[in-house]
Amino acid sequence: VLIGIALFLCTLAGEAQNLFPNLPRKSAVADSILECIFNSASLHSNEVKEYKADLYLKGRLQVHKQNRIIRYLPSMFRFEKGINSYLHESVSELHYTAPHIYDRKIRAVSTTFTGGNSRFFDIMDFVKFNIYAPSLMEDKVLSPFNEQSSVHYYYLLDSIDYWKEGEVYKIRVIPRYRSTQLLEGFFWITTNDWTIRYLNFHGAYDLIRFHVAMRMGETEKTKYLPQLINLDIVFKFLRNNLEMNYTG
Repeated sequence: VLIGIALFLCTLAGEAQNLFPNLPRKSAVADSILECIFNSASLHSNEVKEYKADLYLKGRLQVHKQNRIIRYLPSMFRFEKGINSYLHESVSELHYTAPHIYDRKIRAVSTTFTGGNSRFFDIMDFVKFNIYAPSLMEDKVLSPFNEQSSVHYYYLLDSIDYWKEGEVYKIRVIPRYRSTQLLEGFFWITTNDWTIRYLNFHGAYDLIRFHVAMRMGETEKTKYLPQLINLDIVFKFLRNNLEMNYTG
């Protein structure tokens, strides 16, 4: 009951009118709204105890530039001479048990990669994605939805819209400084239960830059889980330039 009252009060929170200096001219998100987001994320992070799902992945790897150095990178694909485009498709069973146990059984694979066991572009870090957890992608990134991590981000209210879920805030997230542990982009969150409906972020770590767009489920049982993921990854290293586009 107390949680319900708290969420109801959060919907009455007003917008902040102060602007951050040197940032786009959008209103800073009010502290009362941020408090609702952070408190709800803490609750939602433990909402899913277990699930089973079918996972379909389809991706394309495009080689823009390569040289001999790429052959010596650990876990890299083996490229065929004169071929610059490769496809990969798979269907798997995914079984999750809280807090961090994922069991994936691959049922079918179709690929044009030679030596297709490379882990260099293993996108499971993006699929194993609890957006309400304190950190994301196997602890590579600090979540902008976590109160402790929020000190590293600016939050700007981009717009307010009305979906079938009710009032939805589109919020822009900007890192306060350059770091491979921080994300930049947008998320859409409902004010009726403070669940995230859609997110669109980009970031970088190791030798890659990535852009991920994620749509959450639409039913009561699936709204805490991603239903559709679009992922773009760019790898650049010593005049090697590879790009991979995936849908999950």
